[in-house]
Amino acid sequence: MRRMAVHEAGHAVAFHRLRQAGVLAGRITAARIGATGGLVAIEEQAGTPTRAGLEAQITCRLAGRAAEALVLGAPGTGAGGDAGSDLALATGLALQLELSWGLGGGMTWHANPMARLAADPHLRDRVEAHLQRGHGRATVLLKESRPLLDALAARLEAERVIDGDPFEDPTTAVAITAGEVRQSDGENTSTAPTAPTTRTRTASDGDTPPAAGDGGSARSVPPPPGPGTGGSPDV
Repeated sequence: MRRMAVHEAGHAVAFHRLRQAGVLAGRITAARIGATGGLVAIEEQAGTPTRAGLEAQITCRLAGRAAEALVLGAPGTGAGGDAGSDLALATGLALQLELSWGLGGGMTWHANPMARLAADPHLRDRVEAHLQRGHGRATVLLKESRPLLDALAARLEAERVIDGDPFEDPTTAVAITAGEVRQSDGENTSTAPTAPTTRTRTASDGDTPPAAGDGGSARSVPPPPGPGTGGSPDV
């Protein structure tokens, strides 16, 4: 259950931080783990995604895997598996960004992106680059939010089910505050004056911002919106 809790906490923290940065909008309605897997249910606000928003969704999709690597030393199999897995959905987002929505390297629309992916090694390289950048952004966000990640993972492991948005819950907020104080104390152990440090919360970078099994849920964060739609269905 520890790995699953870390995985789902990673999804939730990444969404929360990207929401704070204004890249994504919506709220978490539940987080849970159990014998068959875990999920973070998100109710997104309707809107037309930009490239920044789509890459932020890729970051959220890969944040469970990134959390496992960060906290446990290596990812498990929870992000992969079938067509509903985190890796499959992140790949689909990157592929649609390139071939369906005209937000990649060109504006040509393709009717069958998956067939094109199988046949075009250069396209596979571009899609992989999107995934690697998304995973890297997720890792940065989670490192900067480590007290938040640890507090939520611990609570989820203990309670198994959290109804509502955990970042609006005073139970989690108290643990987060205590964790940040401990981290701050650990970073400033010298009695000599030190220059102030600046911590940047990176929800996006110059490249634009942005699962069941032993790790998490196949529906941890919202699926990509279909063509012509503004919001995301229930997950």
